[in-house]
Amino acid sequence: MIATILATIAIGQTAPRFQFAAPLPITPVRIDARLAKVGIAQEMAARHKWQARLLWVDATANLGRVNSAEKIAALVDRAKAIGFNTIVFDVKPIVGRTMYPSQYADRLLAWRTDTMPADFDPLAVFVKETDRAGLDLFVSLNAFSEGHLYAKQQQGANPPFGAPGWGYEHPELQSVELAGRPVVRHGDQLLTMNPTANPAEFDTDLALYTQKPSGEMPGPAVMVDIQNRVTVAATYNPPAGRMIVGKGAGAEYLLSLPVGTRMSVTAEHEFRRSSEGQTQIPLMMNPHSRAVKDRALGFIDEITRNYAVDAVLYDDRLRFGGIEADFSPEARAAFEKHVGRQLRWPEDVYSITYTNDLKRGLRPGRFYDTWMAWRASVMAEFVGEVRRLVARNRPTTQFGVYAGSFFGDYPRVGVNYASPELVAGYPFLTRAYRDQGFANQIDMLITGCYYRMGTIEEAMRRGESTGVTVEAGGIMSNRLANDHTWTYAGLMLATFEAEPERLELALQGAAATTQGIMVFDLSHNFDKFAPILERAFRTPTIPPHRDQENVRRLRETRRIQYANGYRPPPVPFFEGAAGTGW
Repeated sequence: MIATILATIAIGQTAPRFQFAAPLPITPVRIDARLAKVGIAQEMAARHKWQARLLWVDATANLGRVNSAEKIAALVDRAKAIGFNTIVFDVKPIVGRTMYPSQYADRLLAWRTDTMPADFDPLAVFVKETDRAGLDLFVSLNAFSEGHLYAKQQQGANPPFGAPGWGYEHPELQSVELAGRPVVRHGDQLLTMNPTANPAEFDTDLALYTQKPSGEMPGPAVMVDIQNRVTVAATYNPPAGRMIVGKGAGAEYLLSLPVGTRMSVTAEHEFRRSSEGQTQIPLMMNPHSRAVKDRALGFIDEITRNYAVDAVLYDDRLRFGGIEADFSPEARAAFEKHVGRQLRWPEDVYSITYTNDLKRGLRPGRFYDTWMAWRASVMAEFVGEVRRLVARNRPTTQFGVYAGSFFGDYPRVGVNYASPELVAGYPFLTRAYRDQGFANQIDMLITGCYYRMGTIEEAMRRGESTGVTVEAGGIMSNRLANDHTWTYAGLMLATFEAEPERLELALQGAAATTQGIMVFDLSHNFDKFAPILERAFRTPTIPPHRDQENVRRLRETRRIQYANGYRPPPVPFFEGAAGTGW
């Protein structure tokens, strides 16, 4: 035996990277033990057998399940019987109305076919029933969303979603987006140009077709190569292939072009409110506006003063609307003050570009990295305001954040939910951006690890990307938090609708890599998955957030270890998938 050990050491052999693990009493899985167990939070949770088990109850999708005291009591009892120790109740969905009486917003009293009695307060009942059952109660809010696109689109005599949202009534407080349209310059004239595949959708001067449209040509066309160089002069009957078609001023321009002319595509910048040309479902408001921030703080204030909840969470709308937001006058004034000079706007931040096949891009300006870090600082400062307000109103209430698990998404929405001391290989992680991390200001970080595959080893067997797994999402989330806060991996039940047995692998991957599991959502055919959850959660656990001192002990242990020279191993990089958990 000794000879075998010595031989193993001599050739540098180590313990197998992938080892069987069963943190839950269901089908074991093979996990990357070298990465899954890293960190003080992981060690503390394992030693004390802590594990958070959160059931998320979305407001609009579950309105009919929470519109009476009897239904809420039954919901709480069932959650406890399954093995959950925490319920998350959505009290301000993206439409901006609330599930409790608020001085800042109307009540959510109807959604599709479900209704809520006007004199019924489900939040008060949830507080009472979770206290009776010994469960923790978190409430979630959408910080900067004040409207719902579907509700806006379906207005009429009896709209299924009710009023579209407060934000539509206040366009001056909506986020201002930097928009761009591809144009071709003709003398002093800009001809708008858009890709289209349907002549009926042709509402610009010029349109790019990759093949000849069926039916009648909407105007003359020139054949062009990939550089938009004219190869066949304007005709109303072009051969099949790549072509640019014109109408109105665009038609006149095409008829003037000789073979060999190269059409140069550029961008024309525009600024618009978030409700103009809205594509994302939430209506995003302007986080630079003091009025918008004060309204968001008002909801936190009245909840923490009036309800004994265990934690308040911000859902994923704690962010800017995208890389294109916010370019409001308030943002410009504040950023120019930040850099100490007047700017070419928006070119000193970035310019929108278009390729010859009309693919949109951006050209970073001289203050691009400064802008990205500054936007993150705006969000971090707001998180600090919320942290202080919660502590002042109800010191026993904790504060956390839900976000998507793919960290690479978040620079473009101005959020750094990681540790301010994170050292990792992300190109955007400049020192200034890193300093805006707010993991040390929150008590728990919940990330949506909404992947179909549970483990890295499974992805390798299937020839898939290892980053699109619950295990990789959990590892990354835990390492990004860097032992400043508890990390819980979120699973979306709808992901497993076609293959419910795969939920077991996902549960194991989440439990092995973080200190808790969030299950989203009660509305996702929950009965189908309940037997799996019952088996997985049959041994009761205590969540690490149950005692607020635990997170303080975590941070103090971290401080002592760092003072003694400890540094965590390098952060692994998994590519993930854009949009996961948003």
